[in-house]
Amino acid sequence: MGVDQSHVVTAAEAIRHPENLKGTHIVVVGGGETGCETAVFLAMDKGMDVTLLGRRNRLAPSAGPIAESALMKHLQQYVKKIYINTECVEIRERSLICRQGANTAELPADTVILASGMKEIPETAELFHNCAAEFLCIGDSNEVGNVRTAVRQGYDTALNV
Repeated sequence: MGVDQSHVVTAAEAIRHPENLKGTHIVVVGGGETGCETAVFLAMDKGMDVTLLGRRNRLAPSAGPIAESALMKHLQQYVKKIYINTECVEIRERSLICRQGANTAELPADTVILASGMKEIPETAELFHNCAAEFLCIGDSNEVGNVRTAVRQGYDTALNV
């Protein structure tokens, strides 16, 4: 698929070091909260030409209503090219092949940002297991979520300590 190329980075890398992104055509692959927020950040704060691809028929489906409203407003205002029900098929040197139903298209892509999913890494959390008398695993080290789910898990866990 081409994810191992030098112009392909993760959303975390793009947010931490936007100065390292190449070219003027930026494509964010992933229509969840991370992908939408990354697209807004790069378009609104950094003035980049951003295209957003989402596989589902709705962007940021796990966002709460207030966050979703603000995110959609900013997406509409700053991210001019948004595709839903669209999947990335192949990443090439200066473009990206995507498919929407039976139709395929080639989009210019100087940098491709992957924001299409995260997974928990319990091994990393376990490194801190001996730092306290009692150790409880919450947040992304237990199950990938968003800020709302992490705060809720923290609250619920604290009540039971």
